[in-house]
Formats: sequence, C-alpha cells, structure tokens
Amino acid sequence: MAIAYLKTAVEGIDDTDARVSALLMFSTVAEAYQDLTVLAVDAGVALNPVYQMLAGQTLPSFREKAEYLAWFDRRLEEFNSRPSTSAA
Repeated sequence: MAIAYLKTAVEGIDDTDARVSALLMFSTVAEAYQDLTVLAVDAGVALNPVYQMLAGQTLPSFREKAEYLAWFDRRLEEFNSRPSTSAA
C-alpha cells in the first residue's frame, strides 16, 4: 500500500489541481518511512525528478493552499536551476 501511495503522490505533483494533496501524501509517506530509497525503487519513482527534488525534504505546514504552492514552486525553481551533474 505504501508503494501505491508514494507513486500516487509523485504522479499527483504534475496535476496543479491535486498538487497540495500530493505534497501532503508525500510528506506522510516520508514521515512514516524516513528513508524512501527502497520504497521509491519499488514504486518506480526513484528516477523521477520530482521525487529526487522532494526526497529527504520536510514539507512545511501551511494554513493555505497558496502557501504550499508557492513553497513548491520555489523548490522546483531551485531544483531546475542547479547545474547538471551528468558528464558531457
């Protein structure tokens, strides 16, 4: 069940209407399992950029949906602006 939950959370991040729920789902699974490496591999999301961005993060608690979305957008911008680690 945890594998399905994590997979649904990562997939839900891409849907702007479901993003806050997906972030909360991700937070719940991360809190329960702490090291999600094996679970992420089993769920097939270990290589997903969104999973990599959120892995190991503690999701803050906000009062409003807009605050979650603003936090996520900042994290996504930071993640996308990092230099690539792949060899050219």
